[in-house]
Amino acid sequence: MQNDAWCAVAEHVAAMFGLPILVFDADDQLLARLPEGGTEPHPLLTDPSFCSALCAQARRSRVQLYFDYVYYALLHLPVGTLLIGPFLDVADDEGIKGQLHAQAHGCAPTALNRAVPAALLHALSMLCLSLTGEDFDVRAYLSTGALLSNVPKLIVGELAKVQERRFELSDKRNDFKHENQMREAVYNGDETALRRAFALPLTGRSNELAPSALRSRRNQAIVDITILSRTAVDAGVNPAGAMLTAAGYIRVVEQAQSSLQIEEIVRTCAFDCCRSVQALSAQSAVLHDELVAAIENYVQNHLQRKFTLQELADSLHYSADHLNRLYKKLSGRTIMQYTRAARVEAAKPLLISAKYSAAQIAELTGFASQSHFVRVFKQETGMTPFKYQVRFEGRPFFAKRRT
Repeated sequence: MQNDAWCAVAEHVAAMFGLPILVFDADDQLLARLPEGGTEPHPLLTDPSFCSALCAQARRSRVQLYFDYVYYALLHLPVGTLLIGPFLDVADDEGIKGQLHAQAHGCAPTALNRAVPAALLHALSMLCLSLTGEDFDVRAYLSTGALLSNVPKLIVGELAKVQERRFELSDKRNDFKHENQMREAVYNGDETALRRAFALPLTGRSNELAPSALRSRRNQAIVDITILSRTAVDAGVNPAGAMLTAAGYIRVVEQAQSSLQIEEIVRTCAFDCCRSVQALSAQSAVLHDELVAAIENYVQNHLQRKFTLQELADSLHYSADHLNRLYKKLSGRTIMQYTRAARVEAAKPLLISAKYSAAQIAELTGFASQSHFVRVFKQETGMTPFKYQVRFEGRPFFAKRRT
């Protein structure tokens, strides 16, 4: 069969089912895209590597059907290969899950043609029988569960590469430099740095978060406002207040009618968050000494028992992580490091008194066990409790006093 005749067969199949078809010759060279003059071909079907992977897969059987929410059908004959699809089953809906799967293949479900996969298989089997004399048992093929099987790993790999190439060839997106500078400026309460961040030129294009340009910009603004408010919370701003402020700005964004309005709203929110951190810093400068003293007083008053960082933070009305970061920033060490040192300092006079055993001292100073006490004491002082006691008392604590 000549190539012209092979293309004529493909045209008949395309007309019968209304599906896009790529026609390849025996050497996997593309002969035609059908239907001619139709819509722009699916991006994957213009990628040579993807088509080559499918043609190679087609050689395993005369007729094949692959499914990954969208379908691909293959007919491989000595004269060449027909690649049919992508298409949807007429019974499939267009729910969110389906849309996500279809987008993974570079298309929207509403743009895909529909067909009954089993009917298409029967038509291709009859075509195979008439052109080669070979019978393809559709019923046996379907009974193996092939209709519900995923696209082979080879094709999935090529699909990922196609998506990567399409991204690389598309317009460059804005990088994270702008976002990172905004976050750093807000976290430090630095309005000058925030102005520099907003002055940073954006040479790429924004992510498309919705079909409508305005809706996409609103969605991006909601993301930006959320990030800014969370950054302020990380810097110590009251979470409830920050979330209420963010919710207010998001409501205003939803009412905005232009991208310029939305950009101004995001900018105002950013400076609002930045000033909230500034106010907190000014207030904290006065309270920092009191806070350090309160933390250390709590530790000293609770040395005889084990307590958690969360318990300490709750008593001072802070989040545990923020309190620990703030204390380290002010004192140069974590709360746990201070607690360990305080327990060791409390143990020293008990060692020198030689009235208690190591196990008793461990219990009195809040250590988990005697071995834990010995290990931490050596880490903090460079010597074991035994050597420390001998050095200052002249004899170990296990040498009992005589009465």
